[in-house]
Amino acid sequence: GFAEPTATPVTMPTSSPIASILSFSDYQKWKSGYTGDDWDALQPQLTTLLNSAKSAGVQPDYWLFGGDFTCTHTVSYEIEGMSQVKNIVYGTWDNLNDSNSVIVQGNHDESLPGADGLYPTGAVEFDDFIIYVLNEDAYPSTQSASDAQTTVTNTANALSAYLNGRIAAH
Repeated sequence: GFAEPTATPVTMPTSSPIASILSFSDYQKWKSGYTGDDWDALQPQLTTLLNSAKSAGVQPDYWLFGGDFTCTHTVSYEIEGMSQVKNIVYGTWDNLNDSNSVIVQGNHDESLPGADGLYPTGAVEFDDFIIYVLNEDAYPSTQSASDAQTTVTNTANALSAYLNGRIAAH
């Protein structure tokens, strides 16, 4: 028959990671009757979750929020949700702040990237790594719209050009 498979031992690196990144998204929950976001439920839920992570030894160097501070598609709710999340995150880990955090537009966020604390689409370069932001306006979650193909193609071309530039530089 067949030869018995052999296992090759895997040696795990013993060094620490270069950076620890806290990442999550979707700070949203409808109130009863779909009248807005249920901040009274969300704030203690997120606080408990992050306190549990901290108690378990999570010590992030950076924070990435992947969008959606509201369900309502309303800038004022989005800004309120963002303020709440930042206060909870920055209150849990005092080393996190706007300079080591990247906040991305979600499909429910109506602020334009580059405004109201949202990073524009493109590279965010830190000392040890790069986050390439793809916002809802540059890569729509609903791609059936007639202009979506052009938008997605332009975004893909920009990402390709950036990556090719990085490769050429090294």
